[in-house]
Amino acid sequence: MTDEQIKLVRGSFEQVTARREDFAEFFYACLFDLSPDMKALFKGDIAGQAQRFMEMVAVAVNGMTTEQTISSALDMLGTSHRNMEIKTSHYMPFGQALIWSLAQTLGNEFTPETRRAWEDWYELVAQTMAGARDKPA
Repeated sequence: MTDEQIKLVRGSFEQVTARREDFAEFFYACLFDLSPDMKALFKGDIAGQAQRFMEMVAVAVNGMTTEQTISSALDMLGTSHRNMEIKTSHYMPFGQALIWSLAQTLGNEFTPETRRAWEDWYELVAQTMAGARDKPA
């Protein structure tokens, strides 16, 4: 990712955190609409899950300049996904829900450049997590 893309992702994420409840509502509604089978994977309180999701996104967003930090955190998350029966195929609807939710939350601030930066960010995150998820235990 370029420095400009990192700046766009971080700046827009700050805006999203100010509206985290709206964002989480958009995200999980979209995710379960795109992939109804995923609802069974979230057995606990969805509000608690939304909080953990926002924390993990924050780690990945803030760790973009320190690859060691982002990589180790995402490796751990990818490994835990294997244990939770999350499949690599789930990453596509997850990414689609993320981008759609960002667009809904940010409105006109979600420019084509910001969208592309988030798409590139998610591709990096998903590849890292999938790689860790698919490593032998």
